[in-house]
Amino acid sequence: MPTEQLERQWQFKWMTFKDRPQFRFALSLLILFLVAENYFSKSIFLSKRIIKQKSESFSHEYYQNSTVPPKKLIMLMVDALREDFVEMDDLLVPNQRIFHKDSFYTHRRLQLFNNLLREQPHNTILIPMLVQMPTVTMIRIQGTMTGALNSYIEIKDNFQSKLIEEDSILYQLNNRGYPRKYPTSDQSEGGEYIVFAGDFIWEDQFGPYFNRSYFHSSFNVRDLDSHDLKTTYDLMNIMNDKNFTLLLGHIIGVDHGGHSGGANNLQIERKLYEAEQLIQNIINLMDNDTVLMVYGDHGMGNGGHHGGSTLLELSSAFFAYTKGGFPVKTASQEVKEHFDSLQASFKQLDIPSIATAILDLPIPFSNVGTLNPYLYTSLNINQLHQRMIKQVEQVALYVKVYCAESKDYWCSEKIIEMDESMEAFKSKYDDFQSDTERAEQIAKMHTYLNGEYQTFAEQWIYFSPAKMSFSIAIIVILLLEVVLNLLNEETTQIYSFKLLMLRGALFIPIIATQNSYNYFTLTSTTVYLITSLYIIYQAQKLKLFGQFVGKFKAMLIQTSLTIPTLITVFGIIIQSYSCYEDYMTQEFDTACEAIMVAIFISLWIVQQRSVRYSFTFVLSFSQIVICLKLAYFFDQDFSLNFKLKEPFKGWKETLQSTQMASKLSAFSIMFVS
Repeated sequence: MPTEQLERQWQFKWMTFKDRPQFRFALSLLILFLVAENYFSKSIFLSKRIIKQKSESFSHEYYQNSTVPPKKLIMLMVDALREDFVEMDDLLVPNQRIFHKDSFYTHRRLQLFNNLLREQPHNTILIPMLVQMPTVTMIRIQGTMTGALNSYIEIKDNFQSKLIEEDSILYQLNNRGYPRKYPTSDQSEGGEYIVFAGDFIWEDQFGPYFNRSYFHSSFNVRDLDSHDLKTTYDLMNIMNDKNFTLLLGHIIGVDHGGHSGGANNLQIERKLYEAEQLIQNIINLMDNDTVLMVYGDHGMGNGGHHGGSTLLELSSAFFAYTKGGFPVKTASQEVKEHFDSLQASFKQLDIPSIATAILDLPIPFSNVGTLNPYLYTSLNINQLHQRMIKQVEQVALYVKVYCAESKDYWCSEKIIEMDESMEAFKSKYDDFQSDTERAEQIAKMHTYLNGEYQTFAEQWIYFSPAKMSFSIAIIVILLLEVVLNLLNEETTQIYSFKLLMLRGALFIPIIATQNSYNYFTLTSTTVYLITSLYIIYQAQKLKLFGQFVGKFKAMLIQTSLTIPTLITVFGIIIQSYSCYEDYMTQEFDTACEAIMVAIFISLWIVQQRSVRYSFTFVLSFSQIVICLKLAYFFDQDFSLNFKLKEPFKGWKETLQSTQMASKLSAFSIMFVS
């Protein structure tokens, strides 16, 4: 093709682009949309890479020389054990996050922990515990086994669980490599034996690690007893058998009591008392070399749910007990003063560090929690100091591996900073230090690790209201510009070629920068806002707003159902937000049911009167709503209406074991079609 012809074609396309305001408008809005999407996705959809690397097992020589006494460990998760469901004496248990005297919950609390702390202070630990977001049971289980922070994007795993690939307590115990000098069990290779009893949601995530397991379904939040009765029976049999190194249990009655009637109903009191009796029976059957830990997966809002929007849902309790006593509680007052200051920062992700220290295992690789000194099972402060050094080394190595895969903007500075801190802690180690001096260093490392945890939490799990508001502001501006164009096409004349070029030039660095909230990107976005104000100003000069108002009034007058429709849409939005906040995805089926019913009823309301009350229309909508309400009833696997009496029990079994329900549904659909 001749050069002249190419030049003419290029010039024609260029002039066409330059002189077509509608095209410039569309391209400008596309750029603004991409900027808004960039900010919004990075503000809302926080994500974190899964690191599959595992901590290296301790050597045979280590286990032959280790002075950590061999212990059995029992870990019992009481679902939704809110902090103020547990009695806590203000003098014995400081650092409470919830003011218990003004608690919404007014019934009997779980008394056993506080009583044991008063009567056997050297054998008992009771601490208010901070739970991490998100407060979905599946993710909280994962956190208590791996010590890793989990982002909101991992909520999807609550619906389709899979084997956890991150390092965990269970992986390390299954792969110890060398038996301890004094094994706790003689019925498995290496002397380790892991047993589980409780909620079946553990099966997919950790099932292959269990030598024995007893899984029970828990999906029906209206059934408070079936799951716990079976789990209690299994746990008592396991305790009598005494063959385990690690025993895991999970009871869910308190959680279901909250979902059924809120946080202050009498069922909560009953389920707490039953949990208390179970724990007392476990303690009665324990020997002196067994440690019991009891904790919640999350708290509970006053409405009974746990979306994580309030402190009540993020506050739980941690209890530990051993008949042999916790040696560090008998240390000198000077040593304990350093450790007492650390109790206020106790968090759920510290549990894997504690469990692996008790079982004398390597710390899970992705763990960002830290060891509470009082739960160390040896009075050798030098050995405890070495364990804390390993904790700092493990977190530093995790960050290096994580950053090698992610290339996040904060990585290079963080790696240098952590290396310097690690070397500083190592350099202060001295064989001739006193226990008090070592305790001071342990406290400093503990504080340092908690600070690093906060840094990671801000990156992976904490939403920033300021960033979210900023993102929404850009989206509002985008929608405003779209509406302006829809109401009057003359708006496109305002989108000059220079305006488009300015937005395009600022778009590239905003998208290319990993950190969406540095000075340059914020300045660039501010320029975007100024250009939008300029468009609004020009529209005002052209007197376009008067035309907009006139068209809007005409639209309202023309459509008699506009107001009820807008009210309906508003109601659906409020209902959806309420369900999302209260239920989150832990009770996704319940939330979906409520939202769907609201939508169908709303659609019925906005129909013309002649349609709204027609027999076919009413029958169709009634069928849909009834089917939604009976979804649990027809679900044979997860419908736990065990207490149905005859004849309802027989009807249910008939419906579930035959195709009667399917045939009735098909017939009714054909009838109303």
